[in-house]
Amino acid sequence: MNIQSITLPKRKNISLAKKIFSGRSRNGGTIAMNSLYLEFNGRPWLPSMGEFQYSRYPADLWEDEIRKIKAGGVDIVPTYAFWIHHEEEEGVFDWTGRRNVRRFVELCKKHGLWVIMRMGPFCHGEARNGGMPDWLFGRSFEVRRNDPKYLFYVKRLYNQIGKQLKGLTFKDGGPIIGIQCENEFMSSAAPWETTHNTGMLYTPVGSDGISHMKVLKKSAISAGMDVPLHASTGWGGSPIDIKEFLPMFGGYGYYAWLDDPSSQGPSGFFLFQDMRNRKAEYRTDSVPFACCEIGGGMQPFYKNRPVVPPESVEAMHVVQLGSGSNMMGYYVYHGGSNPIGNHSFFNEHRCPRISYDFQAPLSEFGRRRPHYGMLRRQFIFLKEFGEILAPMQTSIPGKLKSMKAEDTRTPRWSVRAKDDSGFLFLNNFQDHAEMCDLKNLVFKVNTGKEILIFPPGGNGLTLKKGKCAILPFNLDLGGLLLKSATVQPLAKIDLKGTPHYFFFAPEGFPAELAINFAIFSGLKIYHGKRNDIGGTAIITCHAGTDNLLDFTLKDGRRVLVTVLTDEQSRNFWKAEFAGQERVFISENGLLFSKKKIEIYDVATEEMDFSVYPPLDRKLAGWEIKRDGIFQRQVISVPRRFVNLKIKKISEGKVSLKFPNDAFKGSEDLYLQINYIGDTGSAYLDGKLIHDNFWNGKTWEIGLRRFATDLLKSELVIIITPLRKNSSKVEYTSMAAMKDAGGEGERLRFLSIKVVACQRKAVIINQI
Repeated sequence: MNIQSITLPKRKNISLAKKIFSGRSRNGGTIAMNSLYLEFNGRPWLPSMGEFQYSRYPADLWEDEIRKIKAGGVDIVPTYAFWIHHEEEEGVFDWTGRRNVRRFVELCKKHGLWVIMRMGPFCHGEARNGGMPDWLFGRSFEVRRNDPKYLFYVKRLYNQIGKQLKGLTFKDGGPIIGIQCENEFMSSAAPWETTHNTGMLYTPVGSDGISHMKVLKKSAISAGMDVPLHASTGWGGSPIDIKEFLPMFGGYGYYAWLDDPSSQGPSGFFLFQDMRNRKAEYRTDSVPFACCEIGGGMQPFYKNRPVVPPESVEAMHVVQLGSGSNMMGYYVYHGGSNPIGNHSFFNEHRCPRISYDFQAPLSEFGRRRPHYGMLRRQFIFLKEFGEILAPMQTSIPGKLKSMKAEDTRTPRWSVRAKDDSGFLFLNNFQDHAEMCDLKNLVFKVNTGKEILIFPPGGNGLTLKKGKCAILPFNLDLGGLLLKSATVQPLAKIDLKGTPHYFFFAPEGFPAELAINFAIFSGLKIYHGKRNDIGGTAIITCHAGTDNLLDFTLKDGRRVLVTVLTDEQSRNFWKAEFAGQERVFISENGLLFSKKKIEIYDVATEEMDFSVYPPLDRKLAGWEIKRDGIFQRQVISVPRRFVNLKIKKISEGKVSLKFPNDAFKGSEDLYLQINYIGDTGSAYLDGKLIHDNFWNGKTWEIGLRRFATDLLKSELVIIITPLRKNSSKVEYTSMAAMKDAGGEGERLRFLSIKVVACQRKAVIINQI
């Protein structure tokens, strides 16, 4: 056996009485922050954040996407106010359509999501000039400093934002709980796209240090943006004052901004660290460790186009959480598309002009990717157990404190604990390295009072390459004490006073739970077995929807436990429906309200979802099938096909013509283009509507937003060649030249098809 051990240090009690930031809503709610975690209405709060940038998405589609974000388990939506999107021409502000930030924030409030406004003036976000308007370039001052001429324009911008969002801050009963002024200040810059050749000159990184940040904060508050939480960039040398700002961090495993992909080796973001006790320019144990920019994917740059594995996003979540993070934020959670300006495109020149998909959990057309489900199970866990986890501190096994990212053989793990209970965090993913399955692992945690073993039976587990896990110990399950387990907590629902806990068994793990049987008097096991060792019942489950552990406590109360499979947990949802907290399993997309479920993004001939507890009536037109303790609802739907006419114009250009009934009966159509080349562009009536940097993955375009024009015109797809060597340029007379092509030219359409997806609602009065 490969035995890994840790003895948890004795911790001094941390005084949490002092509140660093706080705020009270006129509705009576409170938000505060102590030195360890955020508080919501006086209780520990470990929220999940997912960035969605309003001006990069059509306004008429916002609400559905906000509901998808909500269903994904997100609590807070950060969003940039890109200055150039609102004041492209000096003094002319546009707050209409996709720039209507007030409507966006109101929709977040409608669906129970908090908001953090990232107000600029510099945002970065791969936007043109980092989000700053072109007209700032030729001024008699430098930007990002305490120059009164510059600050005049910044204050005007902030006053405009404050005017748009009046009454929507937390103290006024609104959803805006925080703001961020500037971004990556004195840490990063962006190309001025106004120069003759791209990349000739960059914006200043900033100057005047923390005094400039304080000036911006004062201006924002004066503009009406008085909020409990003021965030700032915590990395790259940005100035930090923890009395004024919460420094926020992040991490990316794939540095697409590097022109040479081979220059990047394994990053350190998949190694556990004790982030509250590290060397920094401020006392790191004085404020919570918070993350705002964990990479939800990565934007492709022209010279570096990494494909981000979905499992890397979940692995970084587990590592950052296991390193002490008490605020989990993803950039970006939902992809988008750059609007087109009146005078220019709004992209940074190294990135696509339109597409800002970012390989995010939700694509720029709102489609779910695998890491949407992976993160959803993690976010649901934080909703259920974050209050317990937030006060817990991190411990790292001694030999791992100096571990290198290149080490692919040593198990990576940490513990967060308080008062002898806690969680074990495991990771076996590393970017830019070939990992291997780690077999026969046994973990021992010495709390000072006892030694807890994982797996409880001591026979070892396999931590498969690319996988991660969070395992509990001494966890109170409604009066039942879970001593240790090799299953990850997922959710809890209340069944008329009886708690039902859901776990899942990570792939490669035996589904074992060690329960102190002095507390219970009866146990019924469905699909599992029991083995008593000392005063502990070791229960091995056959994970799945058939699994049920029915405990009767000595005081007569019942506690139910179900262990699902890893795959089922990735398709796991929780919501209130038909007067009851319920959990669902479905590969389809689900949107919830108290009286309606909507099944979306279905491209198969069958829609289905499994629900527990079961619905008490049959749905009209739906067939009921048994799925263990769940009730499976199934309905057949006709598969739709679109008769797409494709005309070849040249090797790298085709035109597509759609029939008049193309969208009939479909929620959306997705054009999927597989090609070999350098770049792709889509034109409708001669106007660029989408683009793509080829990286071997399918190029997908959602067509619903273009439906009106698409049915009246042809869609033209142009791909450019991928060349082994540079072009051969021949110069001619009269200041002319021509491109004679290059060696090793590769250019080919592999396939072009349309996928029609459907949507259906289940309404409560149908039950």
